This record gives sequence, structure tokens and C-alpha cells, in this order.
Amino acid sequence: LNISSNLLTGPVVYNLTEESYSEQLTQFSISDNFFTGTLPEELGNALSLYDLFLNNNEFTGTLSQFYDTLENLEILFLQNNRFTGTIMKLDGLKYLTNVDVSGNKLTGTLLDGFGRATALKTFAASSNCFHGSIPSSFCELDSLEVLALDGLSSGT
Repeated sequence: LNISSNLLTGPVVYNLTEESYSEQLTQFSISDNFFTGTLPEELGNALSLYDLFLNNNEFTGTLSQFYDTLENLEILFLQNNRFTGTIMKLDGLKYLTNVDVSGNKLTGTLLDGFGRATALKTFAASSNCFHGSIPSSFCELDSLEVLALDGLSSGT
């Protein structure tokens, strides 16, 4: 499903109650619109999903832990929204290659649990309100090519 760049507005209503829908959805791209509200928890039922593009909207709320159920996820783009709270754990997503949560209002520390995301090539979390040190698990990622953390608070 790709409905990016269509000037769509309002909340995202997402219904994956039928098992066949959740098995077939491999890409969910709704970036570059004006969607608002929180992300629907039902998105966690799309177990075949490998690309999730929600960037450049006006989403609010916290980042849910439903990403843990999306074991096949490779790309997670959530940048330039209004998400708050802490960043979700990504350690169960072994196929994840690209993550961008830049330009939100995320807080707390970066979790030390990226060591199992062994395919991770890019992690961007710039322009948020994180504090503390960079987790040592980033050093264990041989595949990591880009680590963008500029604009973060050091907490000291």
C-alpha cells in the first residue's frame, strides 16, 4: 500500500481484522501527507510487513512496542512527526536495515539493545531530546554505516 505524497489529512484508520489482509501487506507507505493522531495498534498484525514509511506527517503519541511483532521489518521511517516518549526496543528485529526517528520529540536514553539488530546499516535519531551516552551495542554492529545522532542532549 503506497499513498504517499497525496496531501491526505486526518487520523489513519487501519483495520486488519481479517487474517488475509495482514498476511499480504508487505509495504505500508503513507509518508509526506498530513496525517494526525496516534498510530493504530492493528498495524502490529501485519506480520509480513517489511517496509514501514510513516515519515513527514503530524503523528503524535508514543512509539508503541508493536514493532517487536513485525519480525520481517527491514525499513522503519518515522522521522519528522510529533512522537513523544522513549524509543522502542529494536533488538528483536533481525532484518532491520534502516531506521530513522529524527525530528520528533523523543526523550530518555538510547536503549542498549541494538546488538541483535545485526543487519542495521543506518540509524538516525537526530533532533530529538535524548540524553546519556551512546550504547555500546552500536559498536558491535559490523553492518552499521550511518549513525546520525546530531542535535542530542548529552545529559551532563
